[in-house]
Amino acid sequence: MSIIVDHKLLKHSLRGLKDVKFFPPLSDGEFLAWSTIDGKWINLAGVWYLDDLLDVEVANPQDGDVIIFSQPAPPKPGVWIRRSHILDRLLDVEISSPADGEVVTYEGATALWKNKPPPPAGAIAYQNVKGTTNVSTTSSTFVDMPDMALTVAQTGTYLIMASLCCMLIRTVSSSEIGAAFRLTLNGAEMNPRERSFMYIYGPVVTYHAGNAPMTTVRSLSAGDVVRVQWTTAGVCNEVRNWPADQHEHRELTLVRLA
Repeated sequence: MSIIVDHKLLKHSLRGLKDVKFFPPLSDGEFLAWSTIDGKWINLAGVWYLDDLLDVEVANPQDGDVIIFSQPAPPKPGVWIRRSHILDRLLDVEISSPADGEVVTYEGATALWKNKPPPPAGAIAYQNVKGTTNVSTTSSTFVDMPDMALTVAQTGTYLIMASLCCMLIRTVSSSEIGAAFRLTLNGAEMNPRERSFMYIYGPVVTYHAGNAPMTTVRSLSAGDVVRVQWTTAGVCNEVRNWPADQHEHRELTLVRLA
């Protein structure tokens, strides 16, 4: 027996539409969904699970996972993929045996965030030395001030502070006398330099006491030696620091900031 099908009726059926593509066999509950890849409407079975959707890739889901949309370079279609809200499951995080109080710190060498102990807040270390013996110099060139040297214990950024209460002594008439002080690093003057000065103007005054402070922030390495040097200037006969007799203190401090 032959069946005659009117071609006009075929055009109005789903199979006759040019933008519809069926994948046999058809089954109850299927529906049509647009496929960007095929450029047509295609038949799909009923979807009861998220992972059944064509644009979802959520293999091996775990508690706390979420899905996010990932759009690769065209013409590849975007898909929904699984990601975790648990820190240790993130791709750029590496957590190993975490302990109370640790922080997550970026490690440039590995391009990963890792758990590490937190640095202490504020200044994290300091070194200090005070002069206790009477010292003086008549040198017209820079020489080391006794006791005023510190060896850096750890590489870092340091606040360097020197406080030098000294006395200028003159025994001959002159319009100007003075003393100069400087910080050195490993035997050479710091660059840029850090200096302080004391002066007397006029021919009358024989003794003059004052403070010569120096403060700077520098990057230092473990083993570096920071030192204070001093010298006379003009026709100053002597510059002295006598903490044992006259409480003219001298002090050098390193404070590690980072």
